[in-house]
Amino acid sequence: MPRDGRPMAAEHPRVFGPNATGEIEVAEANGRPASACAWLRRDLVTPDATIPAAFVGSVATEDSARGQGLGTEVVDRAIARASEMGAAIALLWADDPLWYQSRGWIPLCTERVPAVEDGRAILLPDPTDVRSSSVADAAGL
Repeated sequence: MPRDGRPMAAEHPRVFGPNATGEIEVAEANGRPASACAWLRRDLVTPDATIPAAFVGSVATEDSARGQGLGTEVVDRAIARASEMGAAIALLWADDPLWYQSRGWIPLCTERVPAVEDGRAILLPDPTDVRSSSVADAAGL
């Protein structure tokens, strides 16, 4: 399902790209795909612990199928499958956080882009699947 007409593979290559390692859950209505979400099983690594996690996102439901519980179904299915793969927690990026909060999700943090002091960026690892933003990205940013 394209988002604002943009290809999903460009925005989320780990799930929708040619070498994707993510998973997609789909729910049908009237024999057709009507709701979907994507998820990745990854480890959060901290200095003190490694936490097995599921990253859930790109949840979408056809307008005509909303209100039938299909969004909840695909998210619940993603969490169950990730749990079977050892995930202890799930993190979800949401355009509508109140919808998720009403279903028991707890706001944890906001997405931030850290700044790096000039001259120190050379110490960072080479980025993967990263590109500079362009004018065409303005609506998504």
